[in-house]
Amino acid sequence: MTDSRKKPAAGSPEFFAARQIASELMLRALFQMHPNKDLVNTYLDRMLGQTLAQPFFLQNLGSADLVKETLENMRVPAPQYPPEGL
Repeated sequence: MTDSRKKPAAGSPEFFAARQIASELMLRALFQMHPNKDLVNTYLDRMLGQTLAQPFFLQNLGSADLVKETLENMRVPAPQYPPEGL
């Protein structure tokens, strides 16, 4: 097995990055295919508000901004390939 095929060790930055990417792909798929996106957005906004009201996020506004930005990026559809118009 070459180094490029070596599975990242649990707890490594590469391990967490792979899990985060897989989770984001699953969430995007579920969100985009849900028949009632307005209801999903309502509950998502409620959960976000409850999360950001936690003491950690109230004291660490940069982390709160990162959570909001990451969530907003997941709400939009993934880029199309090939791009429309080409």
